[in-house]
Amino acid sequence: MAEGMRVLLTGCAGYIGRALARRLRERGVVVVGVDRDPWGPEVAGLGERMDLAEAGSSGRLAALMADVDAVFHLAAARVDWGLDYAGYARDNLEVTREVVEAAALAGVDRWVYLGTVGVYGSGAHALDETAPFAPATDYATTKALAEQLLLERAASAGWVVRILRPSAVFSEEQPANTNLYRLIEAIRRNRFVLVGDGSEIKTTSYLHNVVDATLWLYDDLGKGGVEAYNYVDEPKLTTREMVDVIREELGSRLPLVRCPLGVAEKPALALDWLAERLHRDLPVTAARIRKFCTPTNFDASRIREAGFVPRYGSHDALRRTVHWHRSLARNA
Repeated sequence: MAEGMRVLLTGCAGYIGRALARRLRERGVVVVGVDRDPWGPEVAGLGERMDLAEAGSSGRLAALMADVDAVFHLAAARVDWGLDYAGYARDNLEVTREVVEAAALAGVDRWVYLGTVGVYGSGAHALDETAPFAPATDYATTKALAEQLLLERAASAGWVVRILRPSAVFSEEQPANTNLYRLIEAIRRNRFVLVGDGSEIKTTSYLHNVVDATLWLYDDLGKGGVEAYNYVDEPKLTTREMVDVIREELGSRLPLVRCPLGVAEKPALALDWLAERLHRDLPVTAARIRKFCTPTNFDASRIREAGFVPRYGSHDALRRTVHWHRSLARNA
């Protein structure tokens, strides 16, 4: 990616977008930032910026694309609670449609799209890029439809596209409402109970590796065509292995409390009922417990075989994140 290039980055105020914007600017790239969320100091100084919610109605998006070299499309809704299918369809599918149409009008035919391994659903066996789409959530369903929309336009117009499908993304900068943040905090406060036996593989993706992979995909655009890659950190860890690493780094000496899934789900259903009536996102719900015990096993060997080498392994990434969490707690 040459200095002085100009790219459009949707979702630039988001968790991954902020980190990518910083790295792009370090390369001397002019970033045209687009997002619906408030602009913070992390993305201050972008070349131009606008509210993504205005993109379709105002036509500004097409105008901003007039002189960009490529699109990084990261903008998407991703929450565990409080958004229905219509909301996901608006933020994930319809916004993608607007960005695709604006790019077609502006003649921008180079794309890096951030998808999700969630398009495959889940299973005990590692799912690679040949697995059929079988999304199990509204988020994953709308992301799958958005990706298909982009691929259809790419096929008809001859666009060059790279798609990255990471697993759950985490890092030292993770928001407090993410599952891993809550897991580390629960263990730190000695409020954690291991539901099930912890044998499920839970693939994760360290933020800095994801950003590196995103930039690697941009550099790969010169080869032409359309390619999609999964990304997960290696080695893959089970839930119990992740918990053990976190407990070790936190210096936890108390015995690990365990509970069968069937026993834990029943009181959690009552919390679901309470959360719905209070309109609050409670840290423990039946859905989160089931998700905790569901394997997320994905295969990302293809991107490594193509030449991408992650900087951080799973253990190092998790330890770095726990150390940050401890520092945050000490300074609170």
